[in-house]
Amino acid sequence: MGQDPFEERLFSTWTRLCGDVFSAVVGFSGGADSTALIFALSRLKKRFSSFSLVVYHLNHSLRETAPRDEEFCRTRCEALGFSFVSESRDVKRFALENGYSIEEAGRILRYEGFERLRKQHNLEWIVLAHHGDDQVETFFLRLFRGGGIESLAVMEEKQGYVVRPLLGFSRREIEDYLTRWGQSWCEDESNKDIAYDRNYLRWVVLPSVERRFPAFREKVVEFVSFLKEVSPLLEWHTKPLEESVEFFHGGWRIPRKIIREWGLFWVREVVRRLWRREMPFVRGSWLEAICDYDDRETRMLLSTREGQLWLDGEWLTWVNSLKWPLFSECVLLAGGEILCGPWRVFWREFEEKPSFFPRAEKNCFFVPCGLGELVVREVRAGDRIALRSGHKKVHDLWVDNKMPWLERRWSVVFTTREGEIVAVYLPSVGVRVSHAFYLEERMPPPYACVVIELV
Repeated sequence: MGQDPFEERLFSTWTRLCGDVFSAVVGFSGGADSTALIFALSRLKKRFSSFSLVVYHLNHSLRETAPRDEEFCRTRCEALGFSFVSESRDVKRFALENGYSIEEAGRILRYEGFERLRKQHNLEWIVLAHHGDDQVETFFLRLFRGGGIESLAVMEEKQGYVVRPLLGFSRREIEDYLTRWGQSWCEDESNKDIAYDRNYLRWVVLPSVERRFPAFREKVVEFVSFLKEVSPLLEWHTKPLEESVEFFHGGWRIPRKIIREWGLFWVREVVRRLWRREMPFVRGSWLEAICDYDDRETRMLLSTREGQLWLDGEWLTWVNSLKWPLFSECVLLAGGEILCGPWRVFWREFEEKPSFFPRAEKNCFFVPCGLGELVVREVRAGDRIALRSGHKKVHDLWVDNKMPWLERRWSVVFTTREGEIVAVYLPSVGVRVSHAFYLEERMPPPYACVVIELV
């Protein structure tokens, strides 16, 4: 029997996307789509100029029949002569611990496995068996969950390291191919459980739509193609807005006036792009949380496992929980250097009097020569600093200077070992030195200066 038309289309698609070399980790669940992909590749491998393949299976530990599917995949790969790697992960527990849906958790863990194997075996691509019906289902899932325009453009045939060579095939074509060659596959009974959103679409919503509009799948695919053409224009249009983003260690912030000048749609589009750089998926409800208010009160718009989004003062601020620099109380010794939250703090000494002595600059101040160390920490409730006009709470300094939430969080207090406040550093405002530690110009050397710099 000659080359099958299904295989010819698959080979043509691959060479169009990636050339005549096959170097990839391939996802294999045991379902019809991934079984067809694995089987077709076994028949096509001699047609590639070079062929390197590792098959990856993730046991989600969600069903009693999961070991059966894993064994099916293992046996099939052994018969075809392919390297097989399987892992078992508690997807349900991972979802609960991190606030994901089961589907999201499974997707994240699968991609972690794919990428690990790709690097470990020095492979070029991650190949997935998504097909045309998956494309339609994903479009509606993202639409109902509030996805943006680029999100609705759904899956690409080639996106980064990921290749989906079966996107041009329907589920029916895939099953017909397997039947034609007498190949069996695993039926995941959970695929019938309409408690899952995708299954509800597949078995309830879309069949009903198809009965009324028989050609709707083709129309959706056409619309998705249109959105893919539009998406680059969005990137071009939002580029000036992205230039207004200020990045810092552990996050970024956007001037609040941008919301008024550009409108929520474009601000949400830029935020979605920023989030996609650090997260595997972005929920539509997260973007919908971005809004403007008439008042200038600091308010948290969103809190997720990944981070928090704040509307604070004149800024829309995002902090990444995994990268956020945490404060810890440190001791800065004479001549030393420490890291405290997002700041690098170091002690410099001069034998000759600096031109700006004894004044405090925006990010540095002088300390008495008899003081050999400083305790450096974050601001605490009730902290007061002695000013010429009397003591004042650090909190009141924040209010007086209309400091946004981020800069309040990053304020630094310098104290003696006994707890007396020597100085307070207020980002964007500068250093306030306690009146009790003012220096006179006639002070003898050495001149000790503490400098604060952003990491």
